[in-house]
Amino acid sequence: MSHRSQRSAAAERARCSLGAVASRLGAGLAAAAAAWGGWGTRPRGAPANVVPLGSGRVTLAQAQHVGRRREQQDAVALAGPAGPAAARSLGAVAVVADGMGGLEMGAEASRTAVAVFLDTLRAAAARGDAPVPALLEEAIVAANDAVARLAGAAGIPGEIGTTLAAAVVGPDGLHWISAGDSRVYVWRAGRLTQLTTDHVYARRLAEDVARGRATPSELALHPHPNALTSWLGEPALGEVDRSVAPHPLLHDDVVVVCTDGVYNALAAPELAALIAPGAASADAVAGAVLRRRRPNQDNLTIVTLSYARLLS
Repeated sequence: MSHRSQRSAAAERARCSLGAVASRLGAGLAAAAAAWGGWGTRPRGAPANVVPLGSGRVTLAQAQHVGRRREQQDAVALAGPAGPAAARSLGAVAVVADGMGGLEMGAEASRTAVAVFLDTLRAAAARGDAPVPALLEEAIVAANDAVARLAGAAGIPGEIGTTLAAAVVGPDGLHWISAGDSRVYVWRAGRLTQLTTDHVYARRLAEDVARGRATPSELALHPHPNALTSWLGEPALGEVDRSVAPHPLLHDDVVVVCTDGVYNALAAPELAALIAPGAASADAVAGAVLRRRRPNQDNLTIVTLSYARLLS
């Protein structure tokens, strides 16, 4: 049996032995894929996809499609606060993950990352008043470790990986964290601003060109410019992009969290033109991507968190 076949067989045995875990994760994420995947009881009378937030509210929406791929390797979950501690430190939460298709068990990796990230975030928030960046850091480290353990249990250490991007819209504004090339944007009055940094070779090469360490031709001729330089599932978590202070939000701002299946199909101006306050943008973006009928369309996932300040 070839080394590749041995790894595939090991992965298949791991899928069977991890069946109970996968079932639990799948059930939890099926609920999370609905408009509310939260961790507690929402306020009486609040619609399922609306998180009241002091003097404002956040409307959450998500859309997802398998694209032209055989398997959905993206995972997504939305959550709202529950309990006094969570209500003080968190608000509306969105997390997406994109299992790495070039590695084994991409779907399992992304689902594990999302589930463990949210579980850890919930537990950390319930312990007290730690700042949101510290909570997000703890959650992404736990998610990385869980994906690495998944690979170890499958007998293929280092062969399972996923991106992850998460956004928290709370009373003090927006916080985010990411590893890989899934993105967080803010849309404001028709303009879309990317907040996260893509962890890909093209960015490293562009930095080397700017510093005189590489030539523009080396950047243009690189065979894999979009290959990831950081992801979840490594023995030690690599590059992480994070907010160090809350990003203030204005009335009708929209936070967008998405995988590369969205922004590789739509240029930034096209994506910006489809975003609007409210709950309809996610479906509009997914529909626009699918109408392109790209032959190699990747899995696509988009979440929108639309902030509105309530009139007093």
